[in-house]
This record gives sequence, structure tokens and C-alpha cells, in this order.
Amino acid sequence: MAGGNLLSDAALEQLRQVVRQVTGDVRGNRNLPTQPIAQGPECFFAKTPAGGIPGRAGDVLGNADCDLYKAVIQSAGSDVRTFVKIADSLGNAKTRIVHNLSTTAVAGNVYILIARTKLGTWTVIVEEC
Repeated sequence: MAGGNLLSDAALEQLRQVVRQVTGDVRGNRNLPTQPIAQGPECFFAKTPAGGIPGRAGDVLGNADCDLYKAVIQSAGSDVRTFVKIADSLGNAKTRIVHNLSTTAVAGNVYILIARTKLGTWTVIVEEC
């Protein structure tokens, strides 16, 4: 325990590496990820805008702003659910930029299932057929 630290030099260096990994600070360590660790995957229902979401062109994903929705039970004791737009505390619709991996466009004004990747990209998972 050099310098009056409660941890050994080796333990202190391990702790520094963990902090660098979590914060994305990879200076001096090529074995750590180059991007910070983000939240885990997450799913939402969304509705596409009138123009839909363009398909992927080569390596460039199509994308569009989509409104987020939740499926709400209509009445107590019922299994019937209705889509309700998710809004913030001021009543403004919550939206996400949603990316389309398919080369085929997603139609406009349809409900889709979207998921966020671990690094934060929202993508179309399922669309109405």
C-alpha cells in the first residue's frame, strides 16, 4: 500500500481500469471498449410518420422520427389493450429517431415494435403486415 492508500497498487490500478471501462475513457488501454457502456436493450411500440421510414441504402440506414406508444388495458379485469401515445409532463409526444435495417421502406402511419441497442440506436423490429 504505497502512498498511504487503503488499496494495494495492483488493486488501485484494477479499480482505475474498471472506471475507465464504465466511463469510456480508454486512454492507455487498447483492450477496453472504445465506447462507453450504455443501458441495456429496451423495447417500445411506435407509430411511423406519414412518410414512413425509408429502407437501407447500402450501409446507410433509413430513419425517421416516430411517436412512442404504450398498450393500455381498457378496463379493470379486461385483457383488451389500446395504443395510447406516450407524452411528457407538458403533454408533448415522446419521439425517437428509428432506424430501418431493411432495404424495404416501412409504410407510413403504421404501428411498429422498436428496440434500442446497447449503444443507443433505435431500430425497427416488427412492422405491420
